[in-house]
Amino acid sequence: MTYILLGILIVINLRFIASKRNNPVIIAVSMVILYFIMAFNTYTSDFPAYEIYYNTQDFPPSFEIGYVVFSRIVYFIGLNYQGFLMIFFFTGLLLTLLAVKGLDANLHCAVLLYSLTNMFMDVNEIRQFIAYCFFAVALADYSKYKSKTRYALWVIASVLFHRSALLLLLFPYLVKNIINREKLLRVYFAGIMIFCIIVFANGNRIPGLNQILIVMGLPDKAVYFETSTNMGFLLFWLAYFTNIVVVYYAKIEVYKDEDNYSLVQRNYVDNLWEFLLYTAFAMPLCMLNSEFLRYYRFSVFPVIVVISVVINKKVFIREKSSYLRVIGFDACIVFYLIAYSLTFQHWRVVGEVLDNNLLNW
Repeated sequence: MTYILLGILIVINLRFIASKRNNPVIIAVSMVILYFIMAFNTYTSDFPAYEIYYNTQDFPPSFEIGYVVFSRIVYFIGLNYQGFLMIFFFTGLLLTLLAVKGLDANLHCAVLLYSLTNMFMDVNEIRQFIAYCFFAVALADYSKYKSKTRYALWVIASVLFHRSALLLLLFPYLVKNIINREKLLRVYFAGIMIFCIIVFANGNRIPGLNQILIVMGLPDKAVYFETSTNMGFLLFWLAYFTNIVVVYYAKIEVYKDEDNYSLVQRNYVDNLWEFLLYTAFAMPLCMLNSEFLRYYRFSVFPVIVVISVVINKKVFIREKSSYLRVIGFDACIVFYLIAYSLTFQHWRVVGEVLDNNLLNW
């Protein structure tokens, strides 16, 4: 049944992606299908451990307080772990809708791309999933109101579910009041690339970093810096540079047709572009451990939003003079899908999510 539902979701949204307006009925049906596939899952590789933690209410010290409190509240209500997942994913999907509100995005495109990229890993890595959702809202909110305080509050909510989001808190503050902040970020990006060359020459290792963490009383974190991904980091970099290429192309599109995009949309593209440059710090870390790939996954849904905004404008305007640019942007999207299928969409997880679902019984 889940395979049929996913097929229906893909077909109907492909059919309506070229419409000038979002079809509310189709979007509602699509969100329900997404919800069924995600919330009714009964097994992934992480499922058994999370179920035990929930049933015993005995969580590891590494689990963030937000996730623990959320679990305890649902457990107190009397729901089993499956019921917890239903509430959990309902909350996450509501946040994704909030993250696109007011951006005039092509929701058919957004649903389609999400179902083909990050959905399956989100079902498996549930703490990260909700953290990504909160960050998506943070970036959208920051683009609308330019409030660093509001941004910080949303990111703190993200940190409460996955502490990796803590580094994202610094993003708008590091370049505060600097007029040429994008130029500064490009210099910073170039510096990171030079550092990556040094790390590669040293066998994909950063000497002394794990010892520093041990001294700081974080031996459980030090293990992330004691490994090496050999040449595997190139796959992770592919995901990152895919984000860079797509958003850079979108940035060009937005400023070529600046009058057709709202200030919020332009802010969103600019903020995401600067954020991608900022998260270059994860590039050398991915050379040590694949766990740092999650810093690129924070950008997945925002990149989908940017694609959906540009697609919506191109469909609505239908300029004959822009057909070549549309084809170029479509090529970027295809490249994006291929890159993310190779990097994030572990096919084992796809099978686990689609094969193990209450709807299949």
